[in-house]
Amino acid sequence: MNFNHLIPKHEMLRECITGKHSYYPSGHIEAMIGGSIAVRFRCKKCGTGTTSFLTTEEHGTYRNVIERYIESKGV
Repeated sequence: MNFNHLIPKHEMLRECITGKHSYYPSGHIEAMIGGSIAVRFRCKKCGTGTTSFLTTEEHGTYRNVIERYIESKGV
């Protein structure tokens, strides 16, 4: 499963040693002041980490998918 659509565009422009990043949630999810949710992602190919700040609505939309992925991988 690929979560690249949740990664900020400027992060996707960074080079991956294998050609193209393929991000997955690393298990670190944190509520931020102002109502946003910080979700930590890691590239499957090169290991680069990045944080995506989702709005409450975006997090609500993707919450189940992210949590199921984390549980299934034992992250």
